[in-house]
Amino acid sequence: MSCKISILSIACFLTACKSYDLKPAGAGVKALAGSYALEALIKQSAGKSDSPFSKCKFLGEVESSSGEPEDSKVNDIRNQAGLLGANTVFIGASGNSLLGSAYHCESIETLVALQERLDAEEKKRKKLKKKRKLRNCFLSPTTG
Repeated sequence: MSCKISILSIACFLTACKSYDLKPAGAGVKALAGSYALEALIKQSAGKSDSPFSKCKFLGEVESSSGEPEDSKVNDIRNQAGLLGANTVFIGASGNSLLGSAYHCESIETLVALQERLDAEEKKRKKLKKKRKLRNCFLSPTTG
């Protein structure tokens, strides 16, 4: 029995005993990756009562452990944000780690709808940029 405890202790020490399963606190947190435009709108809306984002409160920064698989990092970020009382976390990458800005927003549905709209607009912009590039390629005179 003591041998099993010792082996368990060593295994726990080697893995730092961290669990990146999604905890109940993290399960209620919506993770939005690459949502820089949306987060900027929230920051700009601070103190403006006429904005749907004025009801979003910044709670703090969270960071994942480097060297973990991507889904474990996201779960870690969501768990940490949930412990702060957040229901939304904006995730960005920094080297091998993920960084998150934790917020509690009254209307998370509004955030999700706006993020979907911003994503669609970004996709449209990229498509137009690609078309312009192709058009310029065909219309520009060749030298030589």
